[in-house]
Amino acid sequence: MKARTNAKIAAVAVLGAAIFGTATPALAAGSSVHPGQSIQGAIDAAAAGSTVTVTAGTYHENLLIAKPVTLRGTGDVVIEPGSTIAANPCTNDPDGGPGFNVGVCVIGRLGPIPPGEDVPAVLGLVDDVHLSNIELRDFTGGVIALGTRNLRIDNVEADHNGDGIFVEDGVGTLLDSNRAHDNAGGGVQARTSERVRIVHNRAWSNVGEGILVLDSHVGLLARNTSSGNCAGIALIDTGAPGATDDLRVANNTVQANNLFCAGDPTKPSESGVGIAMLGTANVVVRDNLITGNIGQPDPQTQQPAQFSGAGLILLDGALAGGAALTRNRIIHNTITGNAPLDVLYDGSGTGNVFVANTCTAATAPGICH
Repeated sequence: MKARTNAKIAAVAVLGAAIFGTATPALAAGSSVHPGQSIQGAIDAAAAGSTVTVTAGTYHENLLIAKPVTLRGTGDVVIEPGSTIAANPCTNDPDGGPGFNVGVCVIGRLGPIPPGEDVPAVLGLVDDVHLSNIELRDFTGGVIALGTRNLRIDNVEADHNGDGIFVEDGVGTLLDSNRAHDNAGGGVQARTSERVRIVHNRAWSNVGEGILVLDSHVGLLARNTSSGNCAGIALIDTGAPGATDDLRVANNTVQANNLFCAGDPTKPSESGVGIAMLGTANVVVRDNLITGNIGQPDPQTQQPAQFSGAGLILLDGALAGGAALTRNRIIHNTITGNAPLDVLYDGSGTGNVFVANTCTAATAPGICH
């Protein structure tokens, strides 16, 4: 599975502190931005709690949000990279490289980088940021959010980026009715977060997982569609702070995730994976349609992917550095037409239950009914 993507994003804590220490002029209500004007200028001038409305058009800039504001598009609003990258904690490369071009950077208050880590500690959360009805394309990352509380992202389209929508160290995150497609990395990702809801999203044709939840707990993944990725939905515990537990995964359609993703020394190759669970605990997977996930070989070597060809995969989290599978409940799912297996379970952990699932090919009796 894919390890941390763009690992050095948000690694310039000094600049983050400087941003938070700078006063911004306040507007009483909000502002409206038109083509040819600066969205960032309107965000900088907006009062906490106000709304910046962006009218239809194409804008060429990358944005930083570090205070409670709503950024809302009206009509077709497209944001693409400008001729230069505006410096902020998401874009700067601490090794002095050219930087990462992140479409929208939502950032909390950062501290120093802990020993052995590659991103700074989050010392404070930015509250109540809301992104709505914008399209982000051709960036290294569409939306990168680090250190948020009550973040809401809805009706955002992230396409042809590196990563689509990426949330880390968030509390109370809602990702609703977004579209993430044709990204070179993952579509929608939530990492080391709690109380996360990922609902009504569509993720397709991403060279990675359509939806990835990593080291996050207490949440809901419901009524999403994930298709044409290397893996549809992945829930993984790596042993980092924040176990992947107490999640409900319900009424999703996970179909034909048959792209091939090459591996590297930190992650295996993958293809044809519907829903993968590594080291999860107290996760309910219920009433999902998981179909047509068929592993494809490496197009160059014709070797099969290391994670390949199963509608539902449950494996010991030790493979990713995490815990054993514990008390997961797999109930009333339709898992059909996946090859070579509908369900792959390695038998690890305790208290894992399979009830009334419609499937044919599984690694152990009692899984399919």
